[in-house]
Amino acid sequence: MLTLHYRCHIETTEAGRTVKKTGEIMRSGERVMFILGDTRVCKYEEGAFAVEHNKQGDQWLLRRYARVDSQDWARNPFEGWTFAIHPLTALSTRDQIRIELDAPVFRPTAVSFRSNGLIDLTFASEGAEARRKNGTITVSPQNHYAVVKWTHTIAKTDTSAPIKYSFTREIDDSGMTLRCKSVHAVVTHAETGRELTVRKITYSDYSTTLTDPSEFTLNYYNLPTPSEAPEDIPASQRSSWYWWVGVGTVCVVLSLVVARIARRRSSNRRSA
Repeated sequence: MLTLHYRCHIETTEAGRTVKKTGEIMRSGERVMFILGDTRVCKYEEGAFAVEHNKQGDQWLLRRYARVDSQDWARNPFEGWTFAIHPLTALSTRDQIRIELDAPVFRPTAVSFRSNGLIDLTFASEGAEARRKNGTITVSPQNHYAVVKWTHTIAKTDTSAPIKYSFTREIDDSGMTLRCKSVHAVVTHAETGRELTVRKITYSDYSTTLTDPSEFTLNYYNLPTPSEAPEDIPASQRSSWYWWVGVGTVCVVLSLVVARIARRRSSNRRSA
């Protein structure tokens, strides 16, 4: 199966603290795998699962599983890593362009054409939580109208301050396929200009290779098939659900043995 591989390097600065993480992404059609350290999160046709490699036992542990029609998590198991999974269409760690455009109210207010060929679309929108937004989408016609910049300000409410979001995307169009080189995302307090969160995402090591299709299934990790796996394993039990299954089996066997001994004793007493 032909699979796209690439790496995602994320550097986040918040409250004066910087955190760096690197993940690996594998994509093949509807199948997506996100690898972060010893953890893998996969979305495929039938649902989604998260597994973690236990180095001591050299085995994979099932952290979470859901069928595609049973939980929202199965439809979007990569929440918080949208930039990694959708480098050309992500607008935040949660939303993509299509989600923003599907808001209950989205109204274009102006269109302007730059001398360098870029097009700015000014808009006003109102989301499901009735928070008003005003912003500008900048697209690149020569790059299939990819969004190269997106800024918007969420209006102040009785319970929240006005927040400004700014995303700048650098695109590599030198090859046969359009690639995202980096995304620079900044969240600021709209009134004071104070930066709340700064996130720099860079992408590297794009390659296309043949991959075993089973790598996107639980069978590859020697784990139960989706029909046998628990829907959602509580945090306190996720690492040890196999152990509980074993204990349950032992208890059943012991109960049968005890029942048999009891019947024998009862029979012996009647015979006596």
